[in-house]
Amino acid sequence: MPIKNHSGHNTTPSNEKSPYSIMCAEGEKKKMHAQLDNLLDELEHSMRDGAFWSNASPSQEALSSQQPFCVDTLAFEEWLQFVMIPRFRWMIEQRVSLPTSCDISPMAEEAFKDRSGAQVTLVLQKIDRLLTQGSISKN
Repeated sequence: MPIKNHSGHNTTPSNEKSPYSIMCAEGEKKKMHAQLDNLLDELEHSMRDGAFWSNASPSQEALSSQQPFCVDTLAFEEWLQFVMIPRFRWMIEQRVSLPTSCDISPMAEEAFKDRSGAQVTLVLQKIDRLLTQGSISKN
């Protein structure tokens, strides 16, 4: 609800967002969604190029793991393909807020240390930076 400031002009209390700030926030959300969508395409492409993409889906039981990254039931690349990517795609399609923190690339570094997953790891580092810092570029 607008209130009058000392000069008689309407103002918005600090706990209430102005239409402009809501519009800016929605614009930023759309931009983040678009950037993440592009990065997910890049991730899928790098996984296919590195032969980390599977044509066979894991069982529902394997996908139901309660462990981080489903480490007890899936290989890391399966978790990326069948859990992380679909969850992020759903978030983008539903236009819900994205996580404000992400730290997946260290797991990729460990999972791919003896395999040729450097390109996959680089894309995951970009996703981490986008979600944690709001930008793909290194700071």
